[in-house]
This record gives sequence, C-alpha cells and structure tokens, in this order.
Amino acid sequence: MSRHLQVRPGAYRDSVSLMQVSQRVGAQPGVVAALVAMATELNLELLAGMGFSAPGGASANDMVVAVEAVDDDAL
Repeated sequence: MSRHLQVRPGAYRDSVSLMQVSQRVGAQPGVVAALVAMATELNLELLAGMGFSAPGGASANDMVVAVEAVDDDAL
C-alpha cells in the first residue's frame, strides 16, 4: 500500500466541492480510499478512521488531502 497525506494551509473550498473531488479521486483505479476535506474536527476523525495521523497544527481553514492506493503508480 502507498499512502499520501498533505495539508494545504489556508486553501479553503466548500464542502460539497471537496466531497465531489474525494469521490472522483476514490474512483480512480488502484485507489483504496481518499479524503479531500477541510481539517475540521469531524474530518480529522474521518482521517483517523482511514488510519492517518491527524496533522499537527491543522485548523478548519486548512485543506487535507489523504489518499491510500495499492501502489505508488496508483497513488
């Protein structure tokens, strides 16, 4: 498995758009799980449920991008 976690400070987007992006990323071949969301408390819990550690210092104004894939090529 290959995993990627990125925090994009101050990169606010609305939740509906981010849910759509998460669905599109998650539908790609080899992607096991994907979350593109603002770093709210609820979304950080979802991130933890995916097995990712919550990024230190992330706030609700920061975007998190988390992807788990079968290998580096899929990632």
